[in-house]
Amino acid sequence: MYLTRQLFNPEEAFVRLGQLRETGCLVIISAEMTMRIFVESGCVVDAHSEKGTGEEVLDLALSRPEASHMWMPDVRPTKKTMNINIAAHVLKNSIARDIHLARTGKVQLPDIIHVDTPPGKTSKKEYATYYLVATDRPGEKLLINKPTVIVGRDSSCDIVLNNIDVSRRHCLMQLVPRGLSFRDLDSTNGVTVNGFPAKEGFLNNGDVLKFGGYILEVHRDKSSRKIAGASPELKS
Repeated sequence: MYLTRQLFNPEEAFVRLGQLRETGCLVIISAEMTMRIFVESGCVVDAHSEKGTGEEVLDLALSRPEASHMWMPDVRPTKKTMNINIAAHVLKNSIARDIHLARTGKVQLPDIIHVDTPPGKTSKKEYATYYLVATDRPGEKLLINKPTVIVGRDSSCDIVLNNIDVSRRHCLMQLVPRGLSFRDLDSTNGVTVNGFPAKEGFLNNGDVLKFGGYILEVHRDKSSRKIAGASPELKS
């Protein structure tokens, strides 16, 4: 599975691997060299290139926002040479400019839960305002003002949909200056956009998403705003 430059840069891909706790190899290709970052369960366990190994290679890889990169799932190194927690490394080095990692509290409604994250470091980038509306609950908005949103059945997700047809971690949504992107996280029942199965892409105003038995319509406000990394409360 590839994480394309069009959607994510290497730093953003690295942060997502920490959030999703996936196992595999993030390959970052620059003009000078190819760097391989092996991760397992939210930690970097090996990093090497043609010119070196260890944390120096990791820092070098993450300083190449223009580099191409791809994700190779379930690939493990021949030997684990390090154990660096991704979330701690992100916070220590302040590389999560657009993605907030923190402990969360919860604001609950009967079937849909939205997680409220404490404010993080203020981003200077402006984003369009997006929100989701469930077709059976048109009076309620799921405002997206957190750069990374995970939708799924697990209580740790940002938007929790309590339905057996929804996977534990069903879909990742990313708010970037270009717009709102999504990626199916290899869910059991998949994601449909306007009635068609889709794995990843950008969403437009009026698009209709389906996760299991939930149908959500995408809305975009004309206004733009700056994001500090905090999720909104879901009003009942």
